[in-house]
Amino acid sequence: MKLITTIFLHLATAAIVAAQGVDFNTLKATSRKITFPDGTTAAYKAYERIRYIDNAIDTNSQCLSVFVPDNAQSDAPIILKAYTPDFRSATPQLPSPTDETGIALRNGIVVCIVGCRGYNSMTLNTIEKQNGKKKKKKKATSTETDVAYCGKLPAPLIDLKAAVRYLRANDNAIPGSSEKIIATGSMAGGGLAALLGATADNPLYDNALEVVGAAKCSDKVMAVACFAPLTDPLMSARSGEWLVDHKGDYTRQLDTLALLIPESETPLTTNTYRNYLKEILFESVQRDLSLGIAIPDDVGPDYYYDSHEQDDYALNFDLNEYLTAVRAIAPKNGYRNYFNALATKAYGEQPSDAYALSIKQMNIIYHLAYPTPTIPRRWYIRHGTLDASVPITESITLAAMLSNMGNDVDFEVQWSGGYDCWELVEWIKGL
Repeated sequence: MKLITTIFLHLATAAIVAAQGVDFNTLKATSRKITFPDGTTAAYKAYERIRYIDNAIDTNSQCLSVFVPDNAQSDAPIILKAYTPDFRSATPQLPSPTDETGIALRNGIVVCIVGCRGYNSMTLNTIEKQNGKKKKKKKATSTETDVAYCGKLPAPLIDLKAAVRYLRANDNAIPGSSEKIIATGSMAGGGLAALLGATADNPLYDNALEVVGAAKCSDKVMAVACFAPLTDPLMSARSGEWLVDHKGDYTRQLDTLALLIPESETPLTTNTYRNYLKEILFESVQRDLSLGIAIPDDVGPDYYYDSHEQDDYALNFDLNEYLTAVRAIAPKNGYRNYFNALATKAYGEQPSDAYALSIKQMNIIYHLAYPTPTIPRRWYIRHGTLDASVPITESITLAAMLSNMGNDVDFEVQWSGGYDCWELVEWIKGL
């Protein structure tokens, strides 16, 4: 009798979990094709604009789309991506033939593109008022519209967690395996992907997830792949100011982390960070030169030139010259002002206790210092050396922390413009 009761309770709980958001079994797919720059195509089925929570506030953004290639296996990985560069709201887009979403479909990988709230998300409340009396003793009425912003941080992260839970709750219905979710994104989208991994199953978010009506299951992912990740604009303000202006309080936090430079016994501190940055940049120059990628000599590399040699090569790297180049393309009013202004919009006006909680929820350094047992062990991090939209220090510190924890971190900085999405998909296929 006890066994039967236990089975019944398990099935009842599963039914409740699956009921949160739209039941995937009730959805119909549309057949589509994606055309790549080389003229080839890939066929897939599209399940679009699915509500992944019960209590959507911004119905335009709090939905996701699932794209299943026709050749997908039942245990195929699932890429989960949100297109939001600066914490503005995002809606589910179609897969792109020029990024990892389209290339993944070509390789039999399921793609989930998630919409999420952002600092510009709002709700409109219409209030009806009575304005006195008119003839026939009837009161006249008028309406006023009250605008409330509903997507301040950490709302986008809450939505991505809810999306992961939806995929897990509907694992039996959605093609692909919810045990193989890879969170990916660029800039703020990359930061949210990193936070999604770093905060897996953290109870600090349970109340917010319950409010939006998320499924009651795990929100862990198998791996994270992020490009120039922007996790918290306040942190980027400090690290960017220290990088290019040599001032600010970022160094104090670095020193308290007690990190080691990956694959060495050298502490990563205020005194060693710049030498480590120089080492990373010099190694990336040598790697790109070996691949035939030319790098101008006015952004840091010191070359050896010999008219008798067929190939020139780098002898050294001038970090000050590099930082001068970065300073020229960084925000005109400086990283500190730029990201503080973004933080003002992204966090919005909140009571002091709520604001303190929001800061804690978005602080990836705090979460990696006190990790949950289910954070992913596989990480892929890329940052453009001359991509000044996010300070390169954000990726370097993140990669160092993850490596110090014993995670498998594939980290590179790149001189060529854009990111190699083919390489990322190959990395995912090898997981």
